Amino acid sequence: MANASQLKTVIAAGDAQQEFYWPLLILISLSLLIQIVVGILLIVLGNMELHDPLERNKVNTINNIVTGMIFSSTVINIFIAAFGIKLSDDKT
Repeated sequence: MANASQLKTVIAAGDAQQEFYWPLLILISLSLLIQIVVGILLIVLGNMELHDPLERNKVNTINNIVTGMIFSSTVINIFIAAFGIKLSDDKT
């Protein structure tokens, strides 16, 4: 929800008001995409059987991928916070 709100704010502010418009736009979009893929993979994981040894290997692989994607999303969100979203040019 926070990324969607940030994306809306960046788009509404426009290129002229944002010093880092394109990096923010790309990072926020990438973070949203990763979060959607993670959600889909978690649904897939929930429907897999753990009793079958072959399935267990797939589950471990998907679980490791999900963990890496969550870590990546966290790092991207740190960069988004570092760039910041400037709402106006007020110097007060």
